Amino acid sequence: MRLTDLLNNICGDINRYFTANSFMTERDNIDIFDMDYHSDYLKKYIESNNYDIVLAKNSNNDLFYITRESLMKNGNSKDIFLRIPKNEKIESNELIPEIIEKFKKYYCVFVYDKTEFNGLITYADLNKSPIYSYSYIVISKLEKYMRNYINLRYQENKWFDILPDGKQKEVNKTYNDAKDKGIEISLLECTTLTHLIKLFEKEKIFKFFAFCEGKNDFKSKSEKMINFRNDVMHCKPLIHNNEGGKYLYNTLGDFCNLFMEIKKLSGH
Repeated sequence: MRLTDLLNNICGDINRYFTANSFMTERDNIDIFDMDYHSDYLKKYIESNNYDIVLAKNSNNDLFYITRESLMKNGNSKDIFLRIPKNEKIESNELIPEIIEKFKKYYCVFVYDKTEFNGLITYADLNKSPIYSYSYIVISKLEKYMRNYINLRYQENKWFDILPDGKQKEVNKTYNDAKDKGIEISLLECTTLTHLIKLFEKEKIFKFFAFCEGKNDFKSKSEKMINFRNDVMHCKPLIHNNEGGKYLYNTLGDFCNLFMEIKKLSGH
């Protein structure tokens, strides 16, 4: 199943609040050069701004782009000016699942309203607040489903005894802090993805999952998910380089696959 379909299944109507125009770099904030600009100037521009591409137009106002790599290697050649492929174009109202799907193959996407260029989404835009908000929703839905499954699998709070001592202390602290503030909350509701995954590891529930190949693969994927979850919750940068779009695609894919596996185990 495509990631787009998985995210549509999990997030449903929420997706319509996250469109390309909510986190793209708008056209007014993008420099577009004439194609006759000297390559040395474009090199300095792309290096000083740490960009991976630069946009250019011809005398007919047709839009092209140049990659950093091609500019550095073949700066004096007209062949470095590339037309924007149809597959890398999206509409400004495109929903976030389809946009993330694009980053499986592409380093950026170009946002249009019909024939008019409106903006650009690169890996740097994937660190903007709508991505954090959307990721938080996906993570929260997964944690909720994991708690529901634990609740079905264990009587009362017997799951708590399975956690290592250090994790028990963390859950207890959250529970007691909430109680001190007058918040009615269950012990299970005080768990996070870290505690829930630890339970799944200890009970070897991962054996039922088709998206991972045994304990080591589940541990590798779960560590990546926990790190991503912590970065989202603490507003740390999610994306660090031009491979970041693929990282986001793969990580959200793991969240979605785990969600669907737990949904299946729960009989839903």
